[in-house]
Amino acid sequence: MARAKQLPDLALGKRWPHRLLHVFPQGWKRDYLLRQSGGEDAKGAFDLTERLKDAKKFLVVWPEGGEKLLIAFPAVRALRDVTGPGSVYAHLVPAGWSGLVADLFPGEQILSWSREELAWHEPSVQAAKLSLQAFAPQVSVNLMHPSPMIVSALVKASGASLRIAFSHTIEKSEAGAHTELDPFANVRIQARAESPLAGQYFQFLNPWRYAGFSVEERWPHFESDSDSSQVSEIWKGSNAIPEQTWLYVHDSSDTSRVLDDDFYSWLWERVQARESEDVSIALVVLNPSDASVAREGRWRNVSVLKASGLSEFVSLLSMSRGVAAFHGLGLHIASLADVRCLAFLQKGEAAYDVSKWNPLFEVEWVGGV
Repeated sequence: MARAKQLPDLALGKRWPHRLLHVFPQGWKRDYLLRQSGGEDAKGAFDLTERLKDAKKFLVVWPEGGEKLLIAFPAVRALRDVTGPGSVYAHLVPAGWSGLVADLFPGEQILSWSREELAWHEPSVQAAKLSLQAFAPQVSVNLMHPSPMIVSALVKASGASLRIAFSHTIEKSEAGAHTELDPFANVRIQARAESPLAGQYFQFLNPWRYAGFSVEERWPHFESDSDSSQVSEIWKGSNAIPEQTWLYVHDSSDTSRVLDDDFYSWLWERVQARESEDVSIALVVLNPSDASVAREGRWRNVSVLKASGLSEFVSLLSMSRGVAAFHGLGLHIASLADVRCLAFLQKGEAAYDVSKWNPLFEVEWVGGV
């Protein structure tokens, strides 16, 4: 079956007669979405401090991709601490990641959207708009940058009077860098493109600092609610020894990195360089797709631990001596567990370095392995 075509950022509709709207210039379509989602704001200044102090209902728009979402989590956790126990949150999440956000914030309202249906007149988008209006947030925090115009329009349509979003920089071939302002936001955060993602997300706390709130940037740790005896049985069944075993987080869907003798030697050398006593290496697989993991050479004698969910995975990691992983979902879950992390990142992945905030997170910069 053919894959659904991804709609352009300013998509207004896929069906007759809405598709005729696409013949209009991009600026007109932007103005159209602005009108449809609530129109221009009333002119004049507003009191930021008072709006933040009075706000109790918050909408968080999460970034795309599990890695970005997890790195954004500490900033949202800090925001919740600032706004206090009486605050209520709703979450607008890209399709496929709503389950993860539901695990992070159990019992809270989760709304999702899909790029395949990202058109203003699509029923799913209109249903999301009605749900957001029913929730009626006072403040929205859009962690996406750049944010699809339809998503920004949904945030404005929610009725949030204070809408915080990134201003993003677009590279122009001749005129240099150009800053694109989100016309749907009334408070904009300018982040440096080269700064780590964690630092960019923590910038969203600046309005609260300005308003006199006590804000603390700290890297939280997941608290596992898995049955400890069940997790201990997984360790026992694998013949690996807790507290003496480094876990290598294996992505079973990544066929580019083969578990062979060369890779084992490469990994063992880096683990042993950080140890003064005997340790071992085991393999941990998050959400295994099948019962087998392709292994060659010395990897065939390595213990394998499998975790079927977030909480179980965190529990396994917390009982290990350390965790080694390449950039991916497993690594960034591990960065939120109370465990040493050895991250193998390439230079192009510098945005995912959280060692400034998490003292247990160490980066070794690598090329292709």
